[in-house]
Parts: sequence; C-alpha cells; structure tokens
Amino acid sequence: MSRDGRQRERERERDGETDDDRGGRSGGSSRATVSNRTSWSGLAKRAYNVALGSGSGRSRDDSGGALKLAGLTILGAFLAGLLPLPLTWLVGLGVGAGVGGWADEGSPLLAAGNGAVIGFVFGLGFAPALFGLGFVLTLVLTVVGAVVAGAGYLAGE
Repeated sequence: MSRDGRQRERERERDGETDDDRGGRSGGSSRATVSNRTSWSGLAKRAYNVALGSGSGRSRDDSGGALKLAGLTILGAFLAGLLPLPLTWLVGLGVGAGVGGWADEGSPLLAAGNGAVIGFVFGLGFAPALFGLGFVLTLVLTVVGAVVAGAGYLAGE
C-alpha cells in the first residue's frame, strides 16, 4: 500500500468512516460534515432551526418566515413610533406581529422573542434619561413588548 493510501485509511479510521458509509465511493473526505456538527456555527444553525420549529407544533426549517416576521414587527413598531404619541410603537409591534401571524410566517415564540428584543432596544431610550428608574422601565418594556407581539401574532392567526 502506498503512503497516500495509508494516510487516507488513517483519516477514514479517525473520522469513523468506511467505504460502506460513503456508498462505496472512493476519494474525498467528510471533514466538512464532521466539523460542521461540532463547530459553533453548526451548533448555532441547529439551535436556530430547532427554535423555529418549536412553539407552534409545525416544523419550519426555512429562515425566510422568521426574517419576514422580524421585518414586519420592526416595520410596524418603527412606523407607529413616528407618531408623536408616547408608546405607540407597542401598538405597531402588535400589528406587525399580527400581520406575520395572518401570513403564517414564523411562530408565536419567535414573535414574542422579536417583541422582547424590540422592546428592549426601544426601552433603552429611557435608560439614560431616568437613571435608575430607566433601567426598570427598560425591563418592563421588554416584557410588555414580548407579550404584545406574541398576542398580536396569535390574534392574527
């Protein structure tokens, strides 16, 4: 056996792969597949796909629905926030999530998560102005944003 052949054989043993595992093909290595399962990015992708599927009982592996739902909630909150009335962005957040629910994009859990993030970011505007009380108000707006977006999504379904 040549030196290259022995090296390939050692790589297969190390990876736990045989010719039968690869369907009888020779050559090539499955290092990308193995490293994808153990890398941080591979684990993050798997966790993201699991999070998208849970919460509504239906499995959804595409991230298009999640991105559309996030875009709708951000757009609704931003447009309603342009009105010169305090906290109208919460109404826009619920409306945007409701449109996402009506279009069957994402899940209620994902809508609540988007609402929490948007509530936190919008609540940060109060933190420097109100000092200690601004921190509490930011946390309250985070929870309220999550509830409003989740309820808006469920109302739109």
